[in-house]
Amino acid sequence: MNSDESEVPTLEANAADARAERRKAAQAKQLTQRVERAQVRVGTEFISARTYIDRAVAEGFNTLYLQRVGKRGWYLRNPSSQLTRPLNASMGMVDYARVVLGIKPAEPEQATA
Repeated sequence: MNSDESEVPTLEANAADARAERRKAAQAKQLTQRVERAQVRVGTEFISARTYIDRAVAEGFNTLYLQRVGKRGWYLRNPSSQLTRPLNASMGMVDYARVVLGIKPAEPEQATA
């Protein structure tokens, strides 16, 4: 086995990693565009879902929370004040919040009571 043959698996792995990164970047771009188009009513104004999430994260809402009791749904929670902000999963808000917070899809915090 010469050195060229030993480099082939490494090159193929690098190419696969590059494809995966490009696919991930394209998905993130599509998601960002989707939440930019979605509108959320806050008080008397309508803002984009992206702005809504970005503002919430800037205000300290940094925990993704799935409530299973009472009004079921996804929320951004501020751990210091225990306040929550609702997220609409059908608008892509939950997925965008995961991207902004750097949370993998399998790691959301779940309510226990």
